[in-house]
Amino acid sequence: VSGLPTPDLSWQLDGKPIRPDSAHKMLVRENGVHSLIIEPVTSRDAGIYTCIATNRAGQNSFNLELVVA
Repeated sequence: VSGLPTPDLSWQLDGKPIRPDSAHKMLVRENGVHSLIIEPVTSRDAGIYTCIATNRAGQNSFNLELVVA
């Protein structure tokens, strides 16, 4: 995810906020690209992820499903 001006980002799993911890890292690269890194992935990480980006231009979000087999 990236945007101008640089957005504030939040992540949710099944509608609940994700907080950074040892397995869930929120990375912002120098070029402004945001990423959610999950390592190691476990069955508890399965579900619908929502990324919400907000800046003065507005708000946008997208959903994706993570399936852990």
